[in-house]
Amino acid sequence: MDNLEDVTEPVSPSGRYFNTQVLCAYVFGFLESQVPIDFSQAKYLFEDVFLPINPRFSSIMVRDEGGEMKWKKVEVKAEDHIKIPTFPENGTLEFYDEYFDEYVSKILMERTAEDKPLWEIHVIKYPTSNAAGYLIFKLHHALGDGYSLVGALLSCLQRADDPSLPLSFPARKPSTSPSSQKLGFFGLVPSIVSSFFHSISDFGWSIVKSSIIEDDETPIRSGDDGVQFLPSVLSNISFSLDQIKTIKSKLGVTINDVITGVIFYGIRLYMQEINDNARTSNSTGLVMLSTRNIGSYQSVQDMMKVDSKSPWGNHISFLHVPIPKLSQASIFNPLEFIWKAREIIKRKRNSFTVFLIEWLLDMELKLRGHEAVAKHIYDTLRNSSVVLSNLIGPVEPMALANHPVKGLYFTMTGGPESINIAMISYTRILRITMKTHKGFIDEKKFKFCMLRAFEVISKAAMEMPNKSKVVIPTATPTASTSVTSLHPFVHPKIFKFKYHFQVSFFSVHRDKSIMAQFYEEVEEPVSPPGQYFNSSMICSYVFGFVEMAVPVDDLDAVTLLKDVFLPINPRFSSIMARDQKGIMRWKRVEVNPEEHLKVPKFPECNSSSESYEHYFGDYVTRILTERTPQNKPLWEIHIIKYPTTNAACTLIFKLHHAIGDGYYFMGALLSCLQRNDDPSLPLTFPSRTSSNPSQHAKKSLFNKIPSAISSFFSSISDFGSSLKTRMIEDDKTPIRSGYEGTESQPFTLSNITLSLDHIKAIKSKLGVTINDVITGMIFYGIRLYMQEIDYMSKTSDSTGVVMLNTRNIRGYQSVQEMQKPEVKHLWGNKISFLQIPIPKLSQSRISNPLDFVWNAQKQIKKKRNSFSVYMMGILLDLEMKLRGPECVAKTIYKTLGNSSVVISNIFGPLEHMALADHPISGLYFTMTGGPENVNITIMSYVKELRITLRTLKGFVYEQKFKFCMEKAFENIYQAAMEPNKN
Repeated sequence: MDNLEDVTEPVSPSGRYFNTQVLCAYVFGFLESQVPIDFSQAKYLFEDVFLPINPRFSSIMVRDEGGEMKWKKVEVKAEDHIKIPTFPENGTLEFYDEYFDEYVSKILMERTAEDKPLWEIHVIKYPTSNAAGYLIFKLHHALGDGYSLVGALLSCLQRADDPSLPLSFPARKPSTSPSSQKLGFFGLVPSIVSSFFHSISDFGWSIVKSSIIEDDETPIRSGDDGVQFLPSVLSNISFSLDQIKTIKSKLGVTINDVITGVIFYGIRLYMQEINDNARTSNSTGLVMLSTRNIGSYQSVQDMMKVDSKSPWGNHISFLHVPIPKLSQASIFNPLEFIWKAREIIKRKRNSFTVFLIEWLLDMELKLRGHEAVAKHIYDTLRNSSVVLSNLIGPVEPMALANHPVKGLYFTMTGGPESINIAMISYTRILRITMKTHKGFIDEKKFKFCMLRAFEVISKAAMEMPNKSKVVIPTATPTASTSVTSLHPFVHPKIFKFKYHFQVSFFSVHRDKSIMAQFYEEVEEPVSPPGQYFNSSMICSYVFGFVEMAVPVDDLDAVTLLKDVFLPINPRFSSIMARDQKGIMRWKRVEVNPEEHLKVPKFPECNSSSESYEHYFGDYVTRILTERTPQNKPLWEIHIIKYPTTNAACTLIFKLHHAIGDGYYFMGALLSCLQRNDDPSLPLTFPSRTSSNPSQHAKKSLFNKIPSAISSFFSSISDFGSSLKTRMIEDDKTPIRSGYEGTESQPFTLSNITLSLDHIKAIKSKLGVTINDVITGMIFYGIRLYMQEIDYMSKTSDSTGVVMLNTRNIRGYQSVQEMQKPEVKHLWGNKISFLQIPIPKLSQSRISNPLDFVWNAQKQIKKKRNSFSVYMMGILLDLEMKLRGPECVAKTIYKTLGNSSVVISNIFGPLEHMALADHPISGLYFTMTGGPENVNITIMSYVKELRITLRTLKGFVYEQKFKFCMEKAFENIYQAAMEPNKN
């Protein structure tokens, strides 16, 4: 062992998070020897067989001068790593079984020394009822995953019958049926679409399970912390692969369907045996998977190659699989577990979720480091009930240094799960190893339930007619006979969704025909968003400000309320009430106009309208933070009779977000407005046209594939970035205090009015869109303000949350249309969000502010073809179903609180409007209820664009913030109008 060279290979990211304070994981491989262990072979085994497998076996982890973890070659002493325990002599097989089990329980918990290579070999020379001797390989997960370590182990084994021949493994045939092979591209589209949606659903479910939702506490899950430090017991079951194949052939399913069905059925039998109620509990199996795209093991030499398709190391991911509940039907027909397993495996096989999870872990590693990833994996294991993994072993019997190997099995340690089930095939036997929490799991009863499950399923299968006569509840089975088909190697499928960053609208017609429904009792359930927008965490309102050109008296207001506003929707005369089953519903109540119509009195002023600006601002600040009573309908109308610089009178509509979102609010409001020039004509809105319709129309399906691929990966990236708010906060800056409870603090409202003609001039000059100009101006103005207050913050990490409408419509619809039963997803809250990084204020952007517009164009173009907004909507719906409105409210609260600014926009009409014959001079809106310190809303009306800035009073200097926004627009306009700017 002389002349050792230093190995300075960096420790892989996964190697680091598998060796942390939170997670210290090991893979244990057990070789059962058919003959007593010959200790004269120990030196040969150590120096000539094991150490040469991989340089990491003679290396330790060290931190170099740059702080990077590397593998450092050290001298290895046999006595430090080869452990030979001493048991009492002349014991019976049963006696040594007990000593062996206790010894294994002990070494499962122990950590290896960090100053020595991270492995041990335990030599058990005493016979048990299963073997004449044992070799136990204890290998740290930082060295590699199960595939790497078993592949390394197999590299030093030989065929017992003929060492000159290589070991062989069960073939894994493609799962594609002959009929599917004949399908063309278009024939595969339904499968691609199905795979896409299943993958997104599984990915969202895995994220929620890893970070938020725990399984129920049951006889297989204690829910206690620190389970990984408590003793475990190892027990084994051996099944005949021939018998499993007989069941497979009889039922027309796969081997994996049979094995998974047996395990899940056995788990439920045990849970029922301990606690009858637990048979229907919510329990999840976490399946560990290799992400290598290979069919069998490769030699260690091939693994170590730079371009290896199956590289050495940790290349694993996981999937959450719900454990089917033990219903009455499955008690009478246990084959239901086989059918259910078949359905689950078939779906997972065509999913790319496993790669999305691996990508998410990589992203979290880059953003937060290996300790955070270790915590993520730890929480994932802890929140589940059982961990399952499998490996495939050779078909032929093996020998190690002339010691015939009778049996082979493995397990893994380091996680907080109470049950870990590992499977490996060897010759004609399938070995299932169960590591169970000692003192919590009754291992003998658990083992008995597994054996019973296999016996009952085998008997039921044998009583079935031949598979040709069996009606199987899913599609044609695969031809695979490999145990490893539980590890589906998948190919990402491409499917394209579009959402539009800007909201534009067609005409809206005023319609009072819903009056016929006005006096009907309303008992519709409160929608999920309605519940989480009215929770202890979030109480959100939409404020609409209507600036009138002429005063409105109180009598007109009462008439407006009774004859125009209340008939818009029954929710305006309903409250939230919980029925006898605990379901939140809208309950109709009598509406007293005096309780909802607010007419404040300001001190009389004889001077100009500027005198009322101060009173108006203070009044708005107050009502922005006030909650409406829960025992009355959730809205108010405030009539400000006093003139300001912008209006002779102002109507403020305060509507709870539980009633509906901004689209609904505008649709409802516009349903009771008229065109001022000709009330008989409908209001019209800015048209939304494709950026280049002729070019897109000429593209064939295949020409669109590159764009679809780009859209897919951009969407996944956007979705992952949006999930960052669960983990990472923006920097604290002049626009983000990081304080808690800011939603209940006073806010100031200020407005900027821009000419749409000027914006269109910039748009035409630069060849961009209106949204590009507006977004670039807002981000530029934000950075100017941040630089003004704190110079260093111009390059801080800051994010804007953009609230988006998920309705697939191009304009407002009348309230009557929204409420039709056949019209889905119009009335109510149909919103999602995306996070957009605010560009940093570099020197080049100071000299050329148009860079902000170009950046905005790039961002919006990318987002326009992304479907991540729908993925976020799906994730919120899933969390709502699983954890309820309070948890979703908390997620939204964190999303807003961890970001720096919230942005939303609505398009208004092109013509001047009137409300009950009162001309409207201006229109704007804002939203409250979130913890963000800056909220920016944008709305067009006629030829103007109104930008409303809601800022935290006393923290954001609203006058300077407004000035920086105006300065940003001025700089961009001047730069765009200069010659040669394009």
